[in-house]
Amino acid sequence: MSRITLIALLGTLCFSPAKAWAAPPELKQLTDDRYLNGYSEWSPDGKSIIYTSAREVYHLWRVSPDGGKSVKVSERNGHHGRFSPDGKYIVYDGDKGTVVRIIPSDGGVPIRIVPESIPVERSANPVWSPDGEKIAFRSLHTVYVLDLPSGGFSKVYHDDARIALPLHWSKKENCLLASLINPEDKTANVWKLPIDGGDPTQLTFTQRVTQASPSPDESCLVYSSVAEGQSLADGQWDLWVMPFGGGEPLLLTTSAGPDWEPRWSPDGGRIVFTSTRNGAPDLYVMKVDLERIKKDLKKLNEG
Repeated sequence: MSRITLIALLGTLCFSPAKAWAAPPELKQLTDDRYLNGYSEWSPDGKSIIYTSAREVYHLWRVSPDGGKSVKVSERNGHHGRFSPDGKYIVYDGDKGTVVRIIPSDGGVPIRIVPESIPVERSANPVWSPDGEKIAFRSLHTVYVLDLPSGGFSKVYHDDARIALPLHWSKKENCLLASLINPEDKTANVWKLPIDGGDPTQLTFTQRVTQASPSPDESCLVYSSVAEGQSLADGQWDLWVMPFGGGEPLLLTTSAGPDWEPRWSPDGGRIVFTSTRNGAPDLYVMKVDLERIKKDLKKLNEG
């Protein structure tokens, strides 16, 4: 049995059922166009959100977190858009997840940054380093880092048995948060992957988590999953929050429709996510009290 498998097995025995956060969410619906909308991301200044919409073949669009008209950003098929730390550029998956491109954040001519010699299939999930000089991405079962100043590529993780989707490059720790997916049983959880090598550390212990986002101070982690004992196909997908370093989670949302793909705002006071609570997959912004969440998580995990 591998060390990763043993850690995962032990984790399932150590975590008790999660409790719900007492505060009801204050929500604002951002899109209402009956299209599939998702993969949202905040600009570094918190003044806009980019997302992917099924209108016009899944382009990237921009909208204010306060609502209003959306503006198209990309001219080619794109999803998993991420702003550079200075807000000047967006890296994203293009052409149905087969290429990685960079585009100016206000739109423009996209540039391909991963050559054909490094194959990309079914999305690379690119993420920026905190200094904006590197980009981590997935190539099949390998996670690479592209050094933008030199143009060099380096391998930081490989697993023949799992697919690693990069989610976040930590500001405080030299590691990536990534969802490790088992293609055979479709299970997935969030792990810390050290950039300079070392053993991965598992953070979530549930059936499937493929998208997660830390709070700006990296004290908490919000993600979407079904409750313990529910099936992936028929269960209710809700938002959960847990300590960034691991621990028992709190349930943030409960709705008639599934909630998924949460992204924490730069100021820590809001979370944008996709939900079908009103029928179609649309974007919603939820106000949260980060300090209260941290206190509730501390009480839960120390009690």
